[in-house]
This record gives sequence, structure tokens and C-alpha cells, in this order.
Amino acid sequence: MWGDRTGREPANARSPLAMRRVTSLIGVALSLFAMALLVAMGEDNVWAYAVIVALAVGGLTDAYVIGRHLHSERRQRR
Repeated sequence: MWGDRTGREPANARSPLAMRRVTSLIGVALSLFAMALLVAMGEDNVWAYAVIVALAVGGLTDAYVIGRHLHSERRQRR
């Protein structure tokens, strides 16, 4: 049944990409929260900041690419 593309999918099925975009944005929010915690605790570990910034940038990039893909999908349906 899974992976079956016989046309029996619901017409209003939601894309799993929308959920992936949401989880990417949640990851960005958690990264920013972790950054705020490190700043509040007075940590001066440059590597920790670099890793957290890299995760946040990766999440934002992922969300942007998914958004562009979903937008082009909607435009093609019209």
C-alpha cells in the first residue's frame, strides 16, 4: 500500500514537505534559544557558537528551498 501510486490518494493530501519546513523552522528557533542560553551563561566557546550558527543557517536555508519548491508546485497546478 505504501508507495502505491495508483491514483487512490486523496485529492487534498498535504505535502510532507510542509511538515519538513515546519521542523526546519523549529530547529532554527531551538538553535536561537540555545545561542541565547550560551550568551546568558557567559560562555566564550567559539566552536559552540559556530556550530549553533551553522545549524540555524542550515535550517533557514532548508526552509527557504522547501518554500520555493512548494510555491512552484502551487503555480504549476493552476
